[in-house]
Amino acid sequence: MTDSTDEVSYSFNNIGKDVISEGVFERFPKLVPYIDSTHYDTRKHKRLLVISESNYINSNNDIFRVPDDWYKSTTIHDILIPDEWKNDGKITYLNGLFNSIKKLLNTKEYHDVAFYNYFFRPALGGENKFFKEVYDELDGKVAFSAFCGILETIRPDVVIFASAFAWEKMQIFKKINNKKFDGIYIGQVSHPSCPWWNKNDGYYGWRKFEDLLWEHWIRPINPIIKEQTLQVFNDFQTNPFWNREIWGDINWYDEKDGTCAYFDNFSKNISIDIYCAENDKYQFQIFERDNFKTIKPSGMDWIKNIPNLTSYGSRHESRLHCRQDITEILEKLMK
Repeated sequence: MTDSTDEVSYSFNNIGKDVISEGVFERFPKLVPYIDSTHYDTRKHKRLLVISESNYINSNNDIFRVPDDWYKSTTIHDILIPDEWKNDGKITYLNGLFNSIKKLLNTKEYHDVAFYNYFFRPALGGENKFFKEVYDELDGKVAFSAFCGILETIRPDVVIFASAFAWEKMQIFKKINNKKFDGIYIGQVSHPSCPWWNKNDGYYGWRKFEDLLWEHWIRPINPIIKEQTLQVFNDFQTNPFWNREIWGDINWYDEKDGTCAYFDNFSKNISIDIYCAENDKYQFQIFERDNFKTIKPSGMDWIKNIPNLTSYGSRHESRLHCRQDITEILEKLMK
């Protein structure tokens, strides 16, 4: 697990060379998995890989229709793959997945997961918009080889297939190859564009997806970490600096996915969360109070001058500090 300020780069070279001579991602470089390493590997949750089914395209080019040509001809395929095929996590029909992720993390973003489509040849749109209508055994071989290589590269703790068809084919090739994925939870939910996503109050879709995330993805709180966060909150309440003349709202939050001491400053138009991230190591996050932006000075003008913060949109996060350092840093900033 990395600190939030660390960045890890992942190489997908030479994956799948047992099926495609030059490698899957050498042949299809635009189809590498989407991954934001600073969010994918964080203390808040385990590493999650979400896998959908396939891209699709309306085309009369026969190369899309012939698996051997698509995977083995000398055509330069990255030119044939348009930009909207890139696995950038912004595909409209996957909003259901990302909305669930954002809800569980209480965030406006969804960059905390790795994502890609399981099959590397497109469904052709129109009547054949479902990949099972065009599936060939070679599609399954390439997909499973790439899947194994991706797992070895980005080392997810949790994998969730948002496609019953992709899940079924993975299980078949897993058995054929006598492959085991020890230490990785692999689950399946219905595809967000499928009627089953919302059917029976999301029993096979969105609700199941969120239940799996709670059970396998969100990290349980270490009781020692929780106790230390509570202790820093209690300590701060006895410090004259943390008083209600300066801070309009002072609260302790204890929720399933995290605990923090919360301090809200009206005059600066900011809020600060303080929590224990490791044993006797603390972090703080500063937010602009958007709901008061129209009547209070902008907190962002103040926040942007604070050194050694990493920005994630409206959230700015510190590095790890000891308990005393946090008080001293914030007291200096508030002068």
